[in-house]
Parts: sequence; C-alpha cells; structure tokens
Amino acid sequence: QLNKQTSVDDFIAAAETLIQQRYTSSKHLSISGYSCGGLLVGATVTQRPELFAAATPQVGIHDLLRYHKFSGAYLWEDEIGSPDNPKHRAFLAKLSPLLAAQQKRAYPAMLITTRKKDTRVVPMNSYKFAAALNDHQTGKQPILLRVDQVGGHSTSSLPKKLKIDYLADLYSFRWAMCGGAPIAK
Repeated sequence: QLNKQTSVDDFIAAAETLIQQRYTSSKHLSISGYSCGGLLVGATVTQRPELFAAATPQVGIHDLLRYHKFSGAYLWEDEIGSPDNPKHRAFLAKLSPLLAAQQKRAYPAMLITTRKKDTRVVPMNSYKFAAALNDHQTGKQPILLRVDQVGGHSTSSLPKKLKIDYLADLYSFRWAMCGGAPIAK
C-alpha cells in the first residue's frame, strides 16, 4: 500500500546499477512486467523514461484512482490501497502511471498489452494508458497497444497458438527496440 513506491525506487536503482556498472546502456535496456508487475513497469517508465529503450507492461493496473470501480478489481485494495481512503488517494495519485503519463516527455518504445475479457484488470486501464502516452509522447518511439480478443487475465487462458504469438510479439518488439533487428514496415 503506502510503501508501493519502494518497488519502483528499487527497480529504478537496479536499472541505474546495470547502466553504471556497464552491463548495458539505456538504449539496450528493456523492462517487462505482468499484472501488478505491469503497474510496476508503467510507474517506473513514466517516472524515469530516459533509463529504458523499451517496456512491455502487460495487463497492468494503470489508473490507480479508478481501478477499484470495475469488476473484481477492488480485491487489489489490500495490496495497492484504496482510492476512497484520502491518505491512500494522495499516494496513489503520485504513483499512478496514467496520471504520470499526462506529462509531455520522450517515452521509450512501449507495447502495452491487455485482454478484452480480463475481469481482474479491466482493459480500460491499458486503453487509457496507451492513449495518454501517445497524446503526450514527444519522442519518436512507438507506443503500441495489443488487445487479445480471447482469454482472461492470465496467459494460461490463451490457446497455445495465441500464447506463442503473444510471447513472440513481446520478445521481437523488445529485441527490435533495444538494438536488434528492425521491425518490418
């Protein structure tokens, strides 16, 4: 809850350490996270976009002031906090990737994913996040949204072929954006 920013700070510190120790550079560094990890990636990338070449936040909670109003998402309140609690609301407003994406900045390349039938983290989180990033992107990197028409929150709900396609898209996107082969046009 109120310590959630610590995970973002730790993720940023890990990225900075990898760059400072010369294991990589920001033009080759990609981050990815799923569900609450998607929230972590969204928050990290909107707070420190210059650290990364690419990011793939997957089925993430990005609208931290409204997430709890849809489907079964209120179940996340124990972990994330409740926007209806004034103390939590102020903290969540600072952490929210959607609100942070309202700043004009050069964001890294992003492939944001969601599933149309996800009832745990409704697709609106990813739709709004992708739209805000595209509206405020000052850089030249693409901000893309992938919406799977089948499956729920977990990749285990996807048919095998779609799961393979999904993973291939994620890996090829990160490879292309981090200095690998260019994406075909």
